[in-house]
Amino acid sequence: MASPLMAKLYSTIMEQTISSWAEHHHKRALGQVGLRSQHSGIDHLVTLKVTMEKVGSRKNLYCCFLDFMKAIDTLSRTEHWERMIEIGMLLKYRAVVA
Repeated sequence: MASPLMAKLYSTIMEQTISSWAEHHHKRALGQVGLRSQHSGIDHLVTLKVTMEKVGSRKNLYCCFLDFMKAIDTLSRTEHWERMIEIGMLLKYRAVVA
């Protein structure tokens, strides 16, 4: 029973470490909020609400929401590895992911 628990703990620590590195080095997309600790999707909802109030019924307002949650599954390991090299991720982090 300890093995799955340790694996979960290790993966959580590594996710936090890599996320902190990505934030610190500005490697995250500006609009990405789903996996960011300092930002929240609520910020975007407030922006949408204010925009809707400003536009009111005077004009049509069109919104598009994209869910990229499964996008990571569409890339091969090689493509992930190449992207990590491209953004300058440290080898010690790449080795854990690969």
